[in-house]
Amino acid sequence: MEEPEQDIITTIISEQDPEGQFDFTKFNYCNMNVPKCEGEKHSACDCKMRGQRTVVLDNLTQFRQDVLDKHNELRNFFASGKEPQKYVFGKTISNMVVLNYDLELEYIAKCYGGYFVTGHDKCRVTHDETSVGQNLAGVSAQFDDNHLTSIERWYNEVEYVDGPEYLYETWVHKNPPRGHIGHLTQLVWWSMRRVGCARIWNPANNFSWYKWAIICNYKAAPGLTPGNMKGSNIFEVGPPCTKCPFDWKCNVKYTSLCGKHYPAPRDSPTPTPHGKASERLVASQIISLGALVVLSYFC
Repeated sequence: MEEPEQDIITTIISEQDPEGQFDFTKFNYCNMNVPKCEGEKHSACDCKMRGQRTVVLDNLTQFRQDVLDKHNELRNFFASGKEPQKYVFGKTISNMVVLNYDLELEYIAKCYGGYFVTGHDKCRVTHDETSVGQNLAGVSAQFDDNHLTSIERWYNEVEYVDGPEYLYETWVHKNPPRGHIGHLTQLVWWSMRRVGCARIWNPANNFSWYKWAIICNYKAAPGLTPGNMKGSNIFEVGPPCTKCPFDWKCNVKYTSLCGKHYPAPRDSPTPTPHGKASERLVASQIISLGALVVLSYFC
């Protein structure tokens, strides 16, 4: 049973995750001046829901765990070489990292959801100015399993891969003729260590396939390459866990992934005030080609 939500801002420290959770409640994102944001205001600056948007908080702890489990299950499946797609089957990955859940990434995703219409935001770096990748999905109605089917759709872009150059060579953001694979590459990028997601409901969204939306943000392990970075490798082929970063070992549960994983945090959400009906208009709200992941999934 889901624990009742509290109305106070809780200190964001997870006792179960020794890598820690940053206490974003004490950080002013409006003061960030990051060159990579190209003059855009940070998504977490003036964080509030605008218009008819609301944050979906139903079964929040279970949602976080679902997101974490589904990502790790798919990453492990891919890294194990069990994916049956003919250009992927049998190719094991030597350096893919297990994911843990991150509350700062969730918060930044939620804040972007406060004015989200479609497309990616341009400034979503974390407090330490680390680049953040992103996947988006949307549908026109609310269902309990929307988040799971969305993640599965991202992964299922593997069906479009029709040659080794799309996954096994230096990433240049080249898509196969059959469809885009940017969500897949973000999901299976080897160095991703943390994920945080938010669900947004906006019945007034003129893009009807985004009335319900999920925004997932991704962060690499410290010092490692961000996801969907041109000129970098998505992963390295080889026996699982033979090239783990930081001398990490194979995960006990996800035996083709590197590092330890921990249960999703149970922290209550931070209160999100409701702003005026006016929108926060930025160029990236309509379309963002400069984001780390530049493709939205349209149902």
